[in-house]
Amino acid sequence: MESLRKIINKVYFLWPAYLVFIMAMFILPLFSFGEYSIFENTTSQLGAQNTPNAWIMNLVFILVGFASIVEGWVYLK
Repeated sequence: MESLRKIINKVYFLWPAYLVFIMAMFILPLFSFGEYSIFENTTSQLGAQNTPNAWIMNLVFILVGFASIVEGWVYLK
């Protein structure tokens, strides 16, 4: 258990999740509905109901949230 804790303390979770979020934010509009504009629409609209490939953005939102919880748990403990 102690070795697992040392490994978790050395691994950063938030930066990779944030990078995946940024990549999805700029790449997913190419595969979403045609009227989507990065400048006019919000990022959360990529994960809205009845939006093509919404599951990808929803998964990214969950990943960033989970990474934030783990980072906070590890470093603020």
